[in-house]
Amino acid sequence: MKRLHRILGLCSLPFLVLFLAAPAKGQDLFISGATVYTMGPAGVLTDGDVLIRDGKIAQVGVSLPVPDGVPVIDGEGRFVLPGLIDAHSHIATQDERGGGSDRHEQGQRVNTGLRILDSVNPQYKWLHSALEGGVTVLLVTPGSNATYGGQIVVIKTPPKPTVEEMLLKVDGQTKMSMAATMGTGTSEMREWFQKGREYLAKWDRWEEGGREGPEPARDLQLEGIANQLTGEFVTHIHAQTAIEMQYALKMAREFGITVNIEHGFDGWKMVDDIKKAGVDITFGPMIYAFANEALYTPGILAREGVKVALTMDSASDFEKHHLHHAQIAVRFGMDPMDALRSVTIIPAEMLRVDDRVGSLEVGKDGDAVILDGDPMSTFTHVLFTIVEGEVVYERSGGGS
Repeated sequence: MKRLHRILGLCSLPFLVLFLAAPAKGQDLFISGATVYTMGPAGVLTDGDVLIRDGKIAQVGVSLPVPDGVPVIDGEGRFVLPGLIDAHSHIATQDERGGGSDRHEQGQRVNTGLRILDSVNPQYKWLHSALEGGVTVLLVTPGSNATYGGQIVVIKTPPKPTVEEMLLKVDGQTKMSMAATMGTGTSEMREWFQKGREYLAKWDRWEEGGREGPEPARDLQLEGIANQLTGEFVTHIHAQTAIEMQYALKMAREFGITVNIEHGFDGWKMVDDIKKAGVDITFGPMIYAFANEALYTPGILAREGVKVALTMDSASDFEKHHLHHAQIAVRFGMDPMDALRSVTIIPAEMLRVDDRVGSLEVGKDGDAVILDGDPMSTFTHVLFTIVEGEVVYERSGGGS
């Protein structure tokens, strides 16, 4: 089935090349003598060091020599994490003057050909607030007004002149919403997934026939659905309540799509179903959880081996409170390390970008957050946010 993606990808490759512009050369930086939460195999290092060379992590260890000419941040008494990741946001898609947003397509219910990339404002003012909170990677998703919301994009947080310079991942994720599909919506899903199967079969017949005759006509909507059916795209399904989550899991079983459930407030009611389905959960925002029981969901699911990422679900300066979400989850029973994983390595894995971000390991991007206290303390501040070796946020009076 991946054959279809390859064939169709050839048609759009010139556009993709435009998006994936060569990154700017990264910076060099040395962080010395801190408590380093690598979120990788090395675990937590006391009195640890991190060396970033050309924007990539070159060394992580204890008592590393300081290279000549490399800027140094003294980590004594400080704590270092990988850059935080929010696996579900609407940032940079809203009118900064409060005049509405460009994240909801209200004209039609099937928008698999729509790309939220085309709505991202690379100079959005609240991106700076995300950096203030240590968030270095953001998934930007369409809204939930349509059954098929459109294609998602993953960006690095620092504002750039163009969105192309911010891209971390430009394909492989798409949005659906059970909130927009109750009642007749599920039959609508079945209708379109069946159309997608027929579209795949048409391309398969053409290829198996030696590509003789006219090439099948491309249909961007059906192409997006085909990529869901083949597993090329992870399908992020907005499902808050138990009944919405049940329908989401039913669609996953019926059509074999790879599903990530977004929000999942009633996950505590459905632990066995979620485990059996093998889906991941992007939970939150904590502050909008509908019932006190919902706040226990991240801890309950994580203890059962379900991958849980936490989200602010924000389009505003709320993004700076992302670490606070992890602290709240711990208050309601989540293990502290599970909570830290839920804002670092787990969302990186969910978004299929863990080869570059999510942990402090050699070869990955030099993205890090330096805190003035324990990550689980509500009194802790972000002192520095670092992206590819460059300090992109420094708290006033943070020192270096």
